[in-house]
Amino acid sequence: MKAKKATGLWGAFLLGIPFSVAICPFCTPALLVTLTASAAIGSVSFGFALLLAFALGRSIPIILGAWSMGWLESLKLLSRHQKLFETLAGITLIAVGLYLLNDSFSM
Repeated sequence: MKAKKATGLWGAFLLGIPFSVAICPFCTPALLVTLTASAAIGSVSFGFALLLAFALGRSIPIILGAWSMGWLESLKLLSRHQKLFETLAGITLIAVGLYLLNDSFSM
């Protein structure tokens, strides 16, 4: 089976649906509660407002993070030392992972 490349706005939207559920599994219960509340009230406009607030609350931090990463990569001072920052970030992630692994075994 061959996958088709997502092209266009609708293709990106349809591809984003399963990724949003898979990447944020702890958001799915909140979304289900939001959908249940809007269905129980029976107001289309209230359901629209709830889902819009949920979507904005999920997307604005991601947009700000992507924008800030682009801005940081454009700084000349940081680009000279990018390899050092990436190495330090990798070491930090490994150290935190080992700390959490050690903490789970010591209980």
